[in-house]
Amino acid sequence: MAVPISSQWYADAQLQLGLLYASGTGGEQDASMAVSWIGKAADQNHPQALDLLHWMSQSAH
Repeated sequence: MAVPISSQWYADAQLQLGLLYASGTGGEQDASMAVSWIGKAADQNHPQALDLLHWMSQSAH
């Protein structure tokens, strides 16, 4: 099933916002907000977000 372009754009933007929070670029680092935004992208089956969320959960243990 093809994903509409607009949906993919939102997932890309959500991932990028999560990465900004994770790195603190443009503001303070906020791991909770990073996970929240990356999770929103992962909920839309964004492959990079899914991988990153998995990695983040593994590194937290």
